[in-house]
Amino acid sequence: MKKTALALTITSLLFSTTAFAYTTYTNSKHHRARYYKGDYGTYKGDTHKKKRVRVCCPPSPCGLRDGLYVGIAGGYDSYKIKAGLYPPPGFVASGLSANPKVNATGFLGGLYAGFGHYFDIFYIGAEIFGDYSSATTSYSLIAPTGGILAATYNLRLTARGVYGGGLIPGIKVNNNTLIYGRADYSRTNLVSNETAVGGGFTVTDNVAQWVGGFRYGVGIETQIYGPLSIRGEYTHTSYGSFRSALSRFTPANNQFMLGLTYHLC
Repeated sequence: MKKTALALTITSLLFSTTAFAYTTYTNSKHHRARYYKGDYGTYKGDTHKKKRVRVCCPPSPCGLRDGLYVGIAGGYDSYKIKAGLYPPPGFVASGLSANPKVNATGFLGGLYAGFGHYFDIFYIGAEIFGDYSSATTSYSLIAPTGGILAATYNLRLTARGVYGGGLIPGIKVNNNTLIYGRADYSRTNLVSNETAVGGGFTVTDNVAQWVGGFRYGVGIETQIYGPLSIRGEYTHTSYGSFRSALSRFTPANNQFMLGLTYHLC
């Protein structure tokens, strides 16, 4: 009887010990399952394996990269125009002849679009643009005739639309900044309004003429936020000459521009 009771007691102790050991092992395994968060994502796993959980990250900023871009710009025009006044013979006899240099100035705004590619630190791009200018100037001349009335000449010269395109070579200063040059062909619409009175003649002439020329300059562009960048540039354009009934004009333009660019990456 005593032997049977002792055997039952030992069996009960063994069963309790085994159950406790199994519970301890199970809890320990459960606590070993942890989350790991690193540079490449979040992982959940235990001692023997890890399961990768995909983490959504925002895209990296585009900045000054290869590809298409568009932009809006504003600036200031300063046209230097050589005007040779060559009126009909009657006016020459009245002394109405001059070679003034006039300066048409004003603000402008425009749009541009292009494509660029980097070769290590070197850059080459192609761009087209279109602007509208408010540059204007006036000029008046009074010439003595030797009689009672003097001969007079009045000129108003205005710049309007501008368009063109060309190449933009550059060098990348760092990941966010580009220094570049421009080599473009540009066409501008110039409007002249003239009136001359003298020597028994009155002549009024209005001409709207498109003239073309080579444009060159320098600029700098830098990233400000994500795909947005700003740029500033100076360009000079030498245009071909055109004539009216009274004068011959040879224009050139100095332009200062600021632009906001969006890179389509």
